[in-house]
Amino acid sequence: KAQGVRMVKELVVSGAFHSPLMEPARTEVQNKLVTVSLKNAQVPVYANISAEATTDASQVKTLLVEQITGAVRWLESVACLIDGDSTNFYEIRPGNVLQGLIKRIDKSVSCECIGKADELAKFTI
Repeated sequence: KAQGVRMVKELVVSGAFHSPLMEPARTEVQNKLVTVSLKNAQVPVYANISAEATTDASQVKTLLVEQITGAVRWLESVACLIDGDSTNFYEIRPGNVLQGLIKRIDKSVSCECIGKADELAKFTI
């Protein structure tokens, strides 16, 4: 409370994602990404480790590795997306945990859950 925290909520997850316990996976991903060639993104990539947008391919690789063990800056990431005029969010996974978190940040944005392959099939880029 002294630091301004209003609520603490336990997130039920299936692994120790975004923690030092993921170091073996981080090392493996980093070694694999060395062999992958990426082009600069045409659409900004928002990384949860930095809460900022980038299109630079080498920076995307670095951020992908860092976020495996790094803390998620969820509030800042969503706020950055909204500040960049994002108003429609899609949670592509079973469940709707992220939808609820997004709605707590800004009730005016739209968030749709897509948890099955047939639901994803209706979207095209």
